[in-house]
Amino acid sequence: MKKILVGLLLGMIVLLGGCTSSQPKLSQMQIREITTKELEGDYKTVFKATMTILQDQNYIIKNADIETGLISCEKAVEKETTTGDVLMILFVDARYGVNSKVNVSATFTNLNKNVTRVRLNIQETVIEKSSFGNDEKSIFVTDKVIYDSLFNQITVETERLKALK
Repeated sequence: MKKILVGLLLGMIVLLGGCTSSQPKLSQMQIREITTKELEGDYKTVFKATMTILQDQNYIIKNADIETGLISCEKAVEKETTTGDVLMILFVDARYGVNSKVNVSATFTNLNKNVTRVRLNIQETVIEKSSFGNDEKSIFVTDKVIYDSLFNQITVETERLKALK
């Protein structure tokens, strides 16, 4: 009975592990459209608003240069443990675990004194730890909802900073 149960659980792990969601491949122009937005605000205000929002979300600023128009930052993310993770820990590798880090870069272009173009790039590096060592896999994030949310927060912060002037 135990052999059947273990076999069934391992079969489910393999079956579930093989399921991947296939998203349609986006063209470079589609990606640029998702990751770029023109914001109403002067260059310096939009730059500061973007830094504030990234820091509010616990990113550690690694580089910020207003002259070149670049912000790069990173944060570590602890993944929530799922049932599949527990099964892997119990039956396959006691040291199994998944964590990730997220890197964001923002570039700024001054279009005129009241409009600034911002391009965000988000990359998640998944770090799988096991008894066989660490395996890292980087994924470029193209989820429009994530970018829209960040741009909305930056827009609100830009308006707040403009109101303080």
